[in-house]
Amino acid sequence: FDDVWNGSKTFEIRKNDCDYQVGDIIILREFDKKTNKYTGDWIMTKIIYKIDNFVGIEQGYCVLGIKVLERGVGERCWLKRSVKML
Repeated sequence: FDDVWNGSKTFEIRKNDCDYQVGDIIILREFDKKTNKYTGDWIMTKIIYKIDNFVGIEQGYCVLGIKVLERGVGERCWLKRSVKML
């Protein structure tokens, strides 16, 4: 989460169980393993690139190139939007 937040990571490796597509909006939510709860920090991203079914990528997984659109702290109206939550 922190690496996406600060801009040093521009991709996600995910199980492709949501049929991700270029143009999809996904929300990354920070999870605190110590408290076992979400912190409230979030990052809204857009998928700008997708690769799957390629040598070296396990079947059923994909690499998503992402662009940060917005980031913030606390719950927000995006919860009501039609987005894929990660």
